[in-house]
Amino acid sequence: MNYIFGRAVRCGVILVLMLLPTSAGLATSLRPITFPELATRAEDVVHARVTRVHAFADVYEGRPLVRTAVEFEVLASVDGVVRERGLTLRFLGGSVGNKTMRVDGMPTFRRGEEVVLFLHQGERQACPLVGWGNGRYNVVREPASGASYLTRDDGRVLPTIEAVDQRLRTGPQSERLDAEDGARVSLERFLAAVKTERERKARSE
Repeated sequence: MNYIFGRAVRCGVILVLMLLPTSAGLATSLRPITFPELATRAEDVVHARVTRVHAFADVYEGRPLVRTAVEFEVLASVDGVVRERGLTLRFLGGSVGNKTMRVDGMPTFRRGEEVVLFLHQGERQACPLVGWGNGRYNVVREPASGASYLTRDDGRVLPTIEAVDQRLRTGPQSERLDAEDGARVSLERFLAAVKTERERKARSE
């Protein structure tokens, strides 16, 4: 059984998502987001590695759902809010047996991936990241040098920090990995820019 959020949606499935507390922000969650918004709306920003991915059946308001629990080893925290090295986040969607729930714009993870995550404030029933896929960046390391650069949730290289506001593409990542040359934002530069932006916002309040 497949549930698909997106172009081929089913009314009953949409209703399930609408019942979730995050439903009011569904459209805005998927819109492009600027770097200052991304950096300052997050409760914390972490550099982490995926250690386990596990989908499970769940029920919300009497309706069946599938969620995916993703466990991370926290390597660094910009603000130090996440003090434990272990972090577990739950995302709407996934596969359990012959049941699959797919949600357009929802990030998916694989064990071993190195990522930067912008964590939402408070409990989120659908996605715990700011801007859904806009709040997840992959860390790619050059095999020879170990130098890092970031790609977005859709697999595209992040050429500049300002480019975070470009709309994410949809579809399988394997079909849209770009062989881009030129500018790439390193992990160190990205995290430093995030910290600077958050400190600037704190001083202005």
